[in-house]
Amino acid sequence: MNNIYSEGFCSKHNEYKNELFCLTENKAICYKCAYHDCSNHQKKEIETLKNEKKNIYISNIENLKLLTEKIKKEFEELKFEYEETKRLKNKLIQDINIKFNELINFISELKSKLIIKIENFFNTNDYQNKINKLSQYSLKDITEEKNLKLKKWNELNINSMNKEILNIENDLKKINDIIQKKEKKKEQNLLSINESAFIKIINFIKESEFEFFNDNYLYFNFQKGENYELSKNGKIATKNKSGNSWNCTIFGDTKLPKNKICKWKIRLNKFSMKSGNFWDICIGVGPYSKNNLNSYNNNCWSFICGCSKLSIKSGNEINYYFKENKPLKEGDIIEITMNMKIGELSFSVNGINYGIASKNIPIDIELYPIVLINDLQESVEIL
Repeated sequence: MNNIYSEGFCSKHNEYKNELFCLTENKAICYKCAYHDCSNHQKKEIETLKNEKKNIYISNIENLKLLTEKIKKEFEELKFEYEETKRLKNKLIQDINIKFNELINFISELKSKLIIKIENFFNTNDYQNKINKLSQYSLKDITEEKNLKLKKWNELNINSMNKEILNIENDLKKINDIIQKKEKKKEQNLLSINESAFIKIINFIKESEFEFFNDNYLYFNFQKGENYELSKNGKIATKNKSGNSWNCTIFGDTKLPKNKICKWKIRLNKFSMKSGNFWDICIGVGPYSKNNLNSYNNNCWSFICGCSKLSIKSGNEINYYFKENKPLKEGDIIEITMNMKIGELSFSVNGINYGIASKNIPIDIELYPIVLINDLQESVEIL
């Protein structure tokens, strides 16, 4: 539509200026052409068309600005996520190095203590002194003493003298037997010490609270979503919008691996029960679906943290049962164990095992860690 901007007078009627545009013939015309040649055609004033075109350009520019801002914001978010991921990776490597250095230092310290204990145990100075004294009292000395006694007390009975000598020889034999028994006992004690040290190391590793020793521990963060805010590291979620209602579903960002037993821990950082809702907070597993995002329904399997009771609910069943008349409180830790081999879900609260809560959970679908919060300002944290 370049002819829109044509100026000047009509080429057919020189005395008239081009003030209209024929949309049918796509050209600028004067009022006389509009009356005679283009009477049945669609027409508009050139100034009106210019304004419409100008408005379209302005609208496109505004849309481009909004798109630019959106792209810039998404770029900043991606940049932040990249830096956070990089930081988490470096922290994990640092933690692993620290923990293994602690273990190496512990083993080195244990080794030094063990060596010192063995050296102290095998300190032979006392035994050497006794042996030196015994060696000085040799058979030759005994014979000389015998001769002296014979010479000095020749009036004594010879049989009595021989008996005394035999007693001395028996004493030497007994001493020798005692020494041999002590040496044998030392060897047995050494084996016992080594075995004890080895058992201590194994128990240290087994009983260690370092989660990276546990192949079954599930590492994940919370996903971003509606009606709650996350900490920078993605480990803490707090409901901050939309009142006291089941409209806050929080998923983990890692799906449960097939054919494995997965464990993770959730702590109740803030647990107020403002609304008095009986369930209030639910913790468990479920598929990432639209229904689960919008509200709590039977497509989840979870531990229900009730107002003053603990109860366990199976996602595919309407019925649920109370486990204990014992209220939960802030700081309580719930450990979730999901057996993806056979579809069994169990829970522990503060180290107390509540057994298997749900069986026959479908393991052919993708399941995620899930937390549902009812009351405002309640908060949970991944440990």
